[in-house]
Amino acid sequence: MVPKVAEVIIDISHGEVDRVFDYSIPSCFCKQIKPGCKVRIPFGRGLREGFVWRLKEKSEIKKIKPVTDVLGEPILNSTQLKLVEWLVNNYFCFHITALEAVVPPEITREAVPKESRVYKLFPDQDIELGKAVKQKAVWEYLNSVNYPPLKKEIEREAATSSSTISAMEKKGLLEVRRLISGKDPLSPRPDKPEAFPSGEVGQKRLGLNSENPIVFHFGAGENVWQIYFSLVENKIKQGQSVILLVPEAQLADRVGEMLVKYFPAETLVLHSDLAPRERYDQWWKCKKNGPVVLVGTRSAVFSPVANLGLMIIHNEEDEAYRQQENPRYITAEVARERVNLEGGELLLSSASPSLNSFYGIKKKELIYRESPALKTGETGVELVDMREEFSKGNVSIFSQKTQSQLQELTERKKNKVFLYVNRRGYAPFILCRSCGFVARCENCNRAMTFHKENNILYCHRCKKKQKSLQVCPECESKYIRSLGIGTEKVSEEINKLFPGLRQVIVDSDRVKNLVQLGKISGEIQNGKWEIVIGTRLMLKEFFPLFDAGVMVMADTQLNLPFYDCQEDLFHLINANLRRVRDGNLLIQTYNPDNATLRLAAKNDWREFMKKELDFREEFNYPPVTQFLVYILSGNSEKEVSQSARRLAKEIAFFARRGDLEMIGPAPAYFSEERGKYRWQISCRSSNRDVFREMVNKTSPITRELIRDNIGVNLELNPKGML
Repeated sequence: MVPKVAEVIIDISHGEVDRVFDYSIPSCFCKQIKPGCKVRIPFGRGLREGFVWRLKEKSEIKKIKPVTDVLGEPILNSTQLKLVEWLVNNYFCFHITALEAVVPPEITREAVPKESRVYKLFPDQDIELGKAVKQKAVWEYLNSVNYPPLKKEIEREAATSSSTISAMEKKGLLEVRRLISGKDPLSPRPDKPEAFPSGEVGQKRLGLNSENPIVFHFGAGENVWQIYFSLVENKIKQGQSVILLVPEAQLADRVGEMLVKYFPAETLVLHSDLAPRERYDQWWKCKKNGPVVLVGTRSAVFSPVANLGLMIIHNEEDEAYRQQENPRYITAEVARERVNLEGGELLLSSASPSLNSFYGIKKKELIYRESPALKTGETGVELVDMREEFSKGNVSIFSQKTQSQLQELTERKKNKVFLYVNRRGYAPFILCRSCGFVARCENCNRAMTFHKENNILYCHRCKKKQKSLQVCPECESKYIRSLGIGTEKVSEEINKLFPGLRQVIVDSDRVKNLVQLGKISGEIQNGKWEIVIGTRLMLKEFFPLFDAGVMVMADTQLNLPFYDCQEDLFHLINANLRRVRDGNLLIQTYNPDNATLRLAAKNDWREFMKKELDFREEFNYPPVTQFLVYILSGNSEKEVSQSARRLAKEIAFFARRGDLEMIGPAPAYFSEERGKYRWQISCRSSNRDVFREMVNKTSPITRELIRDNIGVNLELNPKGML
């Protein structure tokens, strides 16, 4: 039977239309329309675009409208459509929101600049143009090239104008077409691939071809890329595709440049920092070429590569793999679902695997593989007790050991040292010593960061700026003092103690894009800078290695009030460790006996994970259980709090069954943000299906709240939760 009805998702992000709508299929579209196609349909009083979800023989609705137009070939394949449905069910978002996460806007909305190309309508004929000299020049240029040139190219090369081409178009001699033109970000590609060692090394070491995903724990400084590339070669030879995910766009570009030398025809790169034409080009090549090796950031997990043989997630513990906007998916979970749907193997690779992976290993859902290069015990990392420094009269932010290391640097003039600081600016806040006033952002109610260089107070959340205070606005005292340590303050101290050292600050206040970051990386490599002071931005993998490193104040991360802060600190120390040669890292702390610091200094991953999992099990935190957090926001604190209580009543009624615990409602940890008041309701259950049922039951209320201009966002197992 030929399907006569199409189920369509309307391209509108709103709860009232978050379902499929039935449309009849006109006979002229029967062969053309398929699941995943983009279509134009009547909706409301006009025409809207939508996506075909599935086809069926008949509708339960008696009178349905017909599809107006089919807009090209299918955009989504069967795996992508299943992933859309999985996202909706697991991350509680609208269908169209999930679809927009799976397919970039360059594809769904053709948000790519179009170019005018000129086509001859009589390519094999001699045309008599009489005395029209400019038209002759255009025709001669068209005959001299074997491709349809850009309109502006003809105007330049034939020394003519747009009016000449328009006149020839009116005569029926040529046609100007507005088309999307892709651009290859890896162009020019090598003509021939470089020779590469056999792929058996990585295959034998990791023991692929197993039913369960593998966690590969590699050593700091190990050349893990050679292992990955050998696996890629093995899969390409078998005619299968590979997806290699990395945390950031610049690393994706670097890896793409390495891979294209060995696989010039198969290598593709896909991430959001590509130009629209480049992303358009690479996405369609993923869909139509095969086999391919695709290097990308988290969204590449949805790419339309066919015949997937292997997916690798490099540094799988990195926070960059968590989507911060709806749908708030976790890349490793999506990857596991994808290989379950279409086959292939999954490799979760890291020098410091996540607790989620450790828990999966314990439950025998994941297989653990450890590299021979992994070292535990004597790492070269040293904990420096800042309490002792203070008792000896050292009130500097640098310990004597740190100062000795920097002094040695001034004498040798060859080594490079980094100083890690987890705060931008000069100090995290300013304080009136007379009355205790702290300058806060009026939009977010957060302490504003003091930037001494520009003498401003800055909210890093909503970007509000104001001049710094010389007098307290509460008590008019002049005793205003900055407290805490930021990158600017560390830089100032270096200038006082070691004025001859060449230093640079690497943070997001100074480095605005990947081009600037790459430039600084090259300058460090070439020895322009002896000291690099930076935040996490400095720990990127494509940065050169340093001879030594110092974590100026580890305690800030240690004392955060979040259930996962200890795990984050362990991973952070490991990231610092990977940026220095021979583990030459100093960690300044007032808590040298802290178990996390001691185990991280020894790189004892297994022991730390055991202790951390014991803590999560005792207090019932993820991954042992599941959390779903509702965040409500609005302009009126009273309306937001009332809405949260109203929603909580419905959830509490649902929770009486006993398989769900509700915590709240209460003001969110950051109770104000960008001028909006925020409340939260946390729900805990061991079964994610319970959340799905609860979300469906409470959806009428949440839709009412949204209509009343109350924002409602849901996040599963959020990072940084109290």
